[in-house]
Amino acid sequence: MIQERQDKDMPAKKPLKVTSGTQAMMRKVPRVRDIMTEDPVTFSLGTTVHDAAKKLLQKQIVAAPVVDADGNFVGMFSQQGCMVGLVDGVYDEVPQPIFVDDYLEPEDRVQTVTENAPIMTAVSKFAGSRRIILSLPVLRAGKVVGLIARQDIIRTFFEMTAKIPDARAAILYISGLEKEQQEIQKLR
Repeated sequence: MIQERQDKDMPAKKPLKVTSGTQAMMRKVPRVRDIMTEDPVTFSLGTTVHDAAKKLLQKQIVAAPVVDADGNFVGMFSQQGCMVGLVDGVYDEVPQPIFVDDYLEPEDRVQTVTENAPIMTAVSKFAGSRRIILSLPVLRAGKVVGLIARQDIIRTFFEMTAKIPDARAAILYISGLEKEQQEIQKLR
């Protein structure tokens, strides 16, 4: 158990302020749509690796969904694909321009989630993967409607449990909310 130390010279900690939005969130398990980033950066098939790399740097992001002409999700283009594409272009003298289409994350590595999924579904995808996943594309009928990152989930957990002083109790609280929602779904 973590104990907090209070020095004589240190001012007492102010109690955490819980907003009405946080209180509402504490009453239900948030869905992915509640915490995702809407309208994320996406790339179209045919975007050059150079242009995609520039956008990743400008927006300070590590990956972005790639969509076809109809807006359907086709894969993720990441910094890894960017590096491989740039190396191919420079060292292997791949004809220019080179496109994101050829440097997408392999299908078996790409995880997605739907907007109506409880956040615990996203958590299980992040935590259950054998490789580090930083963000998940959020899909509705095959189209990208958002992106959810690990930091979104961590921030949400802190907001949901701001009034719960014990970390173990906070985890049990979130787990209980999820089970309650599952039971409600069974009754419908």
